[in-house]
Order: sequence, then C-alpha cells, then structure tokens
Amino acid sequence: MKRGLLVNLSLSLVVSVVFLAALEGLARLVEKGRPPDGERQVADYIWNWDAKMPGGFYVMRSEAVGWPPYQKFNGDGVRDRTRSREKPEGFWRVAILGDSVTLGSDLHPREAYPQLMEARLGAEGRRIDVMNVALWGWSTRQERIAWHRIARGYDPDQAILAVCLNDIPELHNNLTRPPGWVIWLHRHSALVRLLVDAEGREIESVERLFESPDDPRVQEALDRFFEEIRALRDEVEADGADFSVIVFPFRFQLEEGAPSPVVQERIVAFCEEEDLA
Repeated sequence: MKRGLLVNLSLSLVVSVVFLAALEGLARLVEKGRPPDGERQVADYIWNWDAKMPGGFYVMRSEAVGWPPYQKFNGDGVRDRTRSREKPEGFWRVAILGDSVTLGSDLHPREAYPQLMEARLGAEGRRIDVMNVALWGWSTRQERIAWHRIARGYDPDQAILAVCLNDIPELHNNLTRPPGWVIWLHRHSALVRLLVDAEGREIESVERLFESPDDPRVQEALDRFFEEIRALRDEVEADGADFSVIVFPFRFQLEEGAPSPVVQERIVAFCEEEDLA
C-alpha cells in the first residue's frame, strides 16, 4: 500500500513538472520583446531602494563638526552646517525635508534654496534657522524616517516637506515590490513574468502620472503618497511643530507644450481637504 502511494505521488510530481514545463514553454513562446534582464525599464530617477539604499534609508558617513564645503556633510550625514541641539533664543527653526533638489545637487552648498532662505530672511532681520535635511534619492518615506532620526532631535518649530513628483511612482514601485523569491523567479521564468505582470504593476516614469491620471495604479500610487504625508504630518504635529508642503514642477513641465498640471492639482486638492499649507 505504501509502495502504491509512493508511485502515485511520484507520478503526480512528474505530471506536475511536465505540466509546468509545458506552461513555461508556452509562456516563452507568447512572451515577446521583453528586455534581456526580464524586467521593466524604469526611469533612473525612480530608485529601487533595495539596490540603492539597503534597509530603505541612508545618510552619508561623516564625523564632521563644521560646514560645507570645507566638510561636505555634517555629523548627521546631510549637507548642512552643524547646528546646536538647543535652538538659539528667539529663533524660529525650520527643517526642510527633501531630496537632491533640496540638497542642491550640482550647486555650491550656499546656493541650495534652504540656505538661500536662511540667508535672505536673516538679512531682513528675521531670526530664523533653516535646516537642510535632504539627500539624493530620498522620497517621502525616507524623509519621514529623517524626521525621526535627525530633524526632530533639534526641536524644529516647523517641518516643510519638499515634494518632487518622482516620489509618487518611487513609493508605489517599492512598496508594492514582491518578496525576494518572487523577484528571483520573475528573472528566470517567463510563466512567472506572465502571472506577476510587472509592467501592469509598476509606474515607469513621472510622465505616466500625467498621461494616464485615471489609471488604477496611478490612483493607488497617489493614495500611498497621501498616506505618507498624513503619517508625517501627524508625527510632526505630535512633536509640537507646524507642517507644510512644497511641490515642485517636474522638468518636462517647464518645456513648451507641457501637459496640464493634473498631478499638482490633485495634491492641492488633498492639502485643502487635510487643511495643509
């Protein structure tokens, strides 16, 4: 009886393997024009966190106590001058949370807009302390982590979230990424690629947000983004600080024939509903 059971199990296993092999062969015949690595080509400004920042967050390694450019990064690992934990008396301290735009990529540190804000308002006699808490590739999730790990320790009076639109597809693509074993199978199996439908799940560029604003994946991406803003807002306000949002145009929106700013309009509508500045 045991022998018969083993024979049946063996036959079932063989049939299953043959069946899956046949499906894999059929899937390879059906599959056309996929990139050599079997993955969708996503714009290089939309980071894969596993590849770019294992653990989902990073800062620059630094033991600096000074100010860029003499020391490029401060002791917190961001490109800002070293600040005292205790606010100077009578000063309003602002923490701007952002990415390479806020950091001032390809600019002298003093030309980044948080530093310009601090310098110009200071020249007007305003007692203000503006922290630049930003790094390349940070999205809203990393900026929320940066509030916890860096900014809140300086007791800011205000947090400003600086949004670039690549944050929206980046959050979506990373937070919906399947487990590692599925990714491995996806690379090696046409059948898995067919079933997973990565192209139908990912958002490959910011342009997609404008071209297909009613696409369910675009709406899902916006919903995820809004949840991150709500969570950060709640945490900032629980720490006793004000919260507001800056939204930048994306590069193609500055060109002739740019599409209607539907994404910014949705963010504005969200902020109005949430009573956010």
